[in-house]
Amino acid sequence: MKKTKAKSDLPSLVYAPSGQEFWVNRGPVLRNLKDLANYLEVIDVQRYKFHTKNSSNDFANWVKHILKDEKTAQAIAKAKTISATLAAVSKSLKKYKI
Repeated sequence: MKKTKAKSDLPSLVYAPSGQEFWVNRGPVLRNLKDLANYLEVIDVQRYKFHTKNSSNDFANWVKHILKDEKTAQAIAKAKTISATLAAVSKSLKKYKI
């Protein structure tokens, strides 16, 4: 049987250091994974594609290099749609105390 951690045992949500927030193209400033999840619920396809064009994924890069969450960054990089990206971020949020 899998043991679930008590909420108090979970790490705190990681916030981007000042000046390293994610500035969405013509959108809000994101400071953590919760902000990213909230934005993915309302982002339009054009803005999503702007940040995931070619082989680069701005969201995954920010999560990896700024929030220091390699596993979530890999899941975001594999996601090819807004809903898949939101699912990856939402799953990851379960491991943080929010």
